[in-house]
Amino acid sequence: LATRSDDDRPVILCEYSHAMGNSNGNVHLYWREIWDKNVPRLQGGYIWDMVDQGMRVSGHDKNSCYFAYGGDFGDEINDKQFCINGLFSPDREP
Repeated sequence: LATRSDDDRPVILCEYSHAMGNSNGNVHLYWREIWDKNVPRLQGGYIWDMVDQGMRVSGHDKNSCYFAYGGDFGDEINDKQFCINGLFSPDREP
């Protein structure tokens, strides 16, 4: 698609990499193609779970806090290991 000569629209990959824990291996192979001057329409993509999904809540003592997620609010149906697993924490710190 990105190499078609009859189209000049940009190509952007949607969720081309799933950042669950350390599962982003070989993402450099995508970026080798994205940076290739012979494929100018390929412009990048979106990473699934780039940022963690969690809420900052107060800890047990008044000076601490943590990012709460599935199960931390008394819910029985939750995503457990599918939360707090991105490349960046909910406050956008790597």
